[in-house]
Amino acid sequence: MGRLTKVCASIIIFFMTAACCSALAETGAKICSVNIPMALEGWKEYGDGRVEFDNWMKLKDEEMKKREEEMKPLVEALQDPSLSKEDREKKLAEWREKAADNQNFMKALNEEKIKKERSITGPLQQKLQGIVREICEEKGFDVALDSRKTVMIYRGAGVKIPDITDEVMEKLK
Repeated sequence: MGRLTKVCASIIIFFMTAACCSALAETGAKICSVNIPMALEGWKEYGDGRVEFDNWMKLKDEEMKKREEEMKPLVEALQDPSLSKEDREKKLAEWREKAADNQNFMKALNEEKIKKERSITGPLQQKLQGIVREICEEKGFDVALDSRKTVMIYRGAGVKIPDITDEVMEKLK
């Protein structure tokens, strides 16, 4: 995505968020906020999930490095000026085959990475959302906003938006 597209998307999100917050405030909805990254920081299950994912990624990185190392002799052989035309064609064909195989590996790895991350984070997100919902219902809030992703354009001096991050963190322990 180009830089201009990102800037435009950010501006649109900014104004959409402002419009939604304004509309919610006009309905009398009770709004609270939670700093999701801060809440996740001390959550053991989340930390364990990150470690599991990071270890999995290290194994995949090692496998990719091994594949890259296997390509080096082919590249060096192709640079040898004494290589016959026939041998050069064979080495080039072998290099192309390995390069295509590595490309397929990377494509599959990216798809596998998404699935792996979802398998780890999906249940954690559901649990986190359940805890936020539970706290909101207990305290009578209608809406919970992620305070790191929501931009507040204006809030009157007397308006307080309660932050439930500490309560979420407590229930995640």
